[in-house]
Amino acid sequence: MKSPLRKIEEDIERIGQSLRKASCAYYLSYKVYEETLARSRSLNLENKLSGLGRELERCPREEYDEKEAILIGLEDLSLSIKGKLSKLKIERVRLRRRSDKLIEDYAYFTSQVLCRKVHTSLPREIRDLIYEFIIGDKVRMIMGLSGSNLDRVRSWNDGWWVYDEFPAHVTLGFMGDAMLREFMETWYRTTTFGCFSTSELRLFLKRNRWDLGLDASKLVTEVGLSLTREDMQAVVERNLRDNIWCADDGFPLYFEPYAPLYFELCNDSDSEWTEDELSGDGSTESKWTEDASIEDDSTKEDSSDDEAEEYRFQGGLEDLFRFKPGTHMRIYILTDLASLGGSHGVSDSDRRHKLNRFFENEIRMLFPFLKRLHDAGYRVVLSIHSSEVTIDDSGVDLSLKAWAEQYWVKTTNMYAERMELEGRRASRR
Repeated sequence: MKSPLRKIEEDIERIGQSLRKASCAYYLSYKVYEETLARSRSLNLENKLSGLGRELERCPREEYDEKEAILIGLEDLSLSIKGKLSKLKIERVRLRRRSDKLIEDYAYFTSQVLCRKVHTSLPREIRDLIYEFIIGDKVRMIMGLSGSNLDRVRSWNDGWWVYDEFPAHVTLGFMGDAMLREFMETWYRTTTFGCFSTSELRLFLKRNRWDLGLDASKLVTEVGLSLTREDMQAVVERNLRDNIWCADDGFPLYFEPYAPLYFELCNDSDSEWTEDELSGDGSTESKWTEDASIEDDSTKEDSSDDEAEEYRFQGGLEDLFRFKPGTHMRIYILTDLASLGGSHGVSDSDRRHKLNRFFENEIRMLFPFLKRLHDAGYRVVLSIHSSEVTIDDSGVDLSLKAWAEQYWVKTTNMYAERMELEGRRASRR
């Protein structure tokens, strides 16, 4: 009885012979087509038919019959050549499709044999090196939702391996279940996955790619989550309205907005806020208390939507804990520097004030969660407008105040460098 491998080898030989015959037939048909097309062009039948037609309109009667016979003969020849060309085109397409199918079948069987030999003869460490060589170095992939299609992706790198829609040969039939599983495990491990929302993150973790039952949360080593200021705005506004924040232990913390922590952040020589304004006795506190106590009909109607949005947002953040500890996580806050005061004509004190409010209103909501990630063993980096601030930098206290100060120093240096560069450009003009 023939072994499965021997049967595959015989199928490969048979398909190879058929492929050679089909390729030869395709080549011959293509040559005949080219020769027929060249003959048609050399005869210049279209111009001759047009010229004879004009001559017949003004020639004498005795010459009419003779030229009409020539015209009919040329028309018959033209139709005959066009018919041959049409048949040759059809035959060429048929042979081409057959050749492509035979090539695919040939590749199907040869790939199985190759993958089986690689999987049985090489150790896993060497196989992983092969997979990594095919995939490339630290591919960065951005996932995006297009309707219900999660596989619509964009990437900064070129190459088929950066896409979810892998080509036909990265399938179970071509690689076999064992090798395909190893290949996809390496793909998960060496790819930096980025999601533009917590909804995309949840779908990414939920989807069973290639029906292999692989758990992405146990394989991925680098993940990025992009959050726009608009994403957090519903949560921020509701917290400001209800005076609700979360403490480091995750429980709600009730306090008056712009209370001592904000004063601690702002308490420097550039601050224009006074302690009275921030202590709860000034007009600022009264304004926020008044705003929080006012609920019109539209606010009541939108409250359920706000709560649902807050639940989705915070629940999506919790999905990051599904990844294994040690995973490198980058949280991107997508905002422009101008919105934080980084523009012409803005004083340092105003810029510092806007940054402090940004940290107090928005980053403060996110910080306890990032600290929980850090304490759980994740490598966490916050990136705001391309300025990365690692929360576990050596020598930096793991506190919102120290983190805000670190970010202030980095953005100040970046802003100064930009101003210096623009000054140099202006001096050259």
